[in-house]
Amino acid sequence: MAAPTANDEAAAKRPKIQPSRFFAGHAERRGAREAIEDVCVVQEQLDLQRQACARISSAAYFACFDGHAGRRAADHCAEHMLPHILAHLPSLSDFGSKECATKIRKSLGQAFAAEDREFLALARAGQPQWKDGCTATVCLALNDVLFTANVGDAKAILVRYKEAPTVADTESVLPMLVDQDIATLVLTKDHNPVVYEERQRIQKAGGSVTDNRVQGVLGVSRSIGDGRYKHLGVSSQPFTSKCTLDPNKDLFLVLACDGLWGTLSASDVIQFCMKAFGEAEQDDQLAGQPKLQATHVAARLANHAVEKGASDNVSVLLVRFATKP
Repeated sequence: MAAPTANDEAAAKRPKIQPSRFFAGHAERRGAREAIEDVCVVQEQLDLQRQACARISSAAYFACFDGHAGRRAADHCAEHMLPHILAHLPSLSDFGSKECATKIRKSLGQAFAAEDREFLALARAGQPQWKDGCTATVCLALNDVLFTANVGDAKAILVRYKEAPTVADTESVLPMLVDQDIATLVLTKDHNPVVYEERQRIQKAGGSVTDNRVQGVLGVSRSIGDGRYKHLGVSSQPFTSKCTLDPNKDLFLVLACDGLWGTLSASDVIQFCMKAFGEAEQDDQLAGQPKLQATHVAARLANHAVEKGASDNVSVLLVRFATKP
């Protein structure tokens, strides 16, 4: 028998990848649009050992990309954003420290920039040049920490029991909505051209904001793609956040495009999901099946938004946690 190598010994010291804590389902509806330009991505269990992440015992990735002027940008992000994130992740030998969290959030910005450059190169080479763009919202769960990054107006919210996290848990600043026994952390930030800081950047670059849109056309001030507007201050730099997960409090995570949020309020979404998850648990075919429940409720929620008059594509990604509503 061959003697163990240094790589074998290192591998033996790594924590084993644990079964996923996450059970995700998603649904997309065309709404009033001619075609679906949104894409959702689910990776409930990532093996990060090849990225020298020896201290990570569980990892997952969830993303929602809302395309406009075509779906090529959304499709490209769906395929290439995660590889860019993994390529830019720092060494996690000090995972759990504030310095490591800062590096991870910075690496998400680097990954977004790399994805934007790669897609824009393809867009410029197109005949004729592609005009596609997309918003992007991604969540990367490492052990019990959830990192979120977004450009545009697709949102991610974390729903948990009311007892609020401490400032140290969330690194502060994350908005919180409280409804009876339920608290909701808003993990993303809308990038709207009418927001003062966004408008100032656009105008400084020579662009304008007319009818709440960049150059009277583009409804977001940050995106992937949209090569026509990048020299006018439209940025691919994401907002990032960090939140500590708690299996005793966390209920579910919602990622969705603006087709949902423009039709239903966050409170409406939460109440609908809580009721739908409760009903699913009473269904003989869904009881005790969190992944099936997530898919079922995502479909019901997307249908509900369309019935309420959603004028855009409606894409919903729901992630169930171990705790039941």
